[in-house]
Amino acid sequence: MAETRGTHTRRAHTGRRRNEATRQAVLQAVRDLLHSVSYREVTLDAIARRAGASRQTLYRWWPSRAAMVLDGLTADAAERVTIPESGPLRDRLIQFLASTIAGIVGPQGTGPALRGLMAEAQLDPEIRTGLLQSFVSARRQALREVLITGQRSGELRAETDLDLLVDLAFGLIWYRLLVDHLPLHSDVAGGLADKLLSDSHHPAGCRP
Repeated sequence: MAETRGTHTRRAHTGRRRNEATRQAVLQAVRDLLHSVSYREVTLDAIARRAGASRQTLYRWWPSRAAMVLDGLTADAAERVTIPESGPLRDRLIQFLASTIAGIVGPQGTGPALRGLMAEAQLDPEIRTGLLQSFVSARRQALREVLITGQRSGELRAETDLDLLVDLAFGLIWYRLLVDHLPLHSDVAGGLADKLLSDSHHPAGCRP
């Protein structure tokens, strides 16, 4: 029988795509668990079972459980928090703050996980560094972007200390989340936005 050539089609290599799909499945598993069980129950075994992956696969991308939780929290906040691109600065700021708070204390909020992770971060320098460099850094930058657009539009004074405003905003959120002396709910967003803008906002018609 003569050899037939040119009829075999080489299959595209799918290893990298399959690995990325597994990594995303792990991240989604972490997020699902953070929304449905206590922080203590977000274990490596629980993540592996939900993602349909082995513990070895988990360690291929993350050095620890805390690192997985941090990536899950960062991805979750990026998806759930509204970053408005148009409208008056006060309205955009309220939208951002309200969606941030809702993502923490609303249905399936990540508040318990954030409290647990913050507690671990006080005892473990690696977790503290990871928390700062991933979740906290991303959230701060997102709020800074909202404030920067206010400077560009002339609604916020150019000399405004943006880091101070970011600290004030997240300081209230973290304090109420961790100390629980007063309720943290989305209605706080309006008053918080007004306080942030009280000394830095250009009143209508008075912009330079």
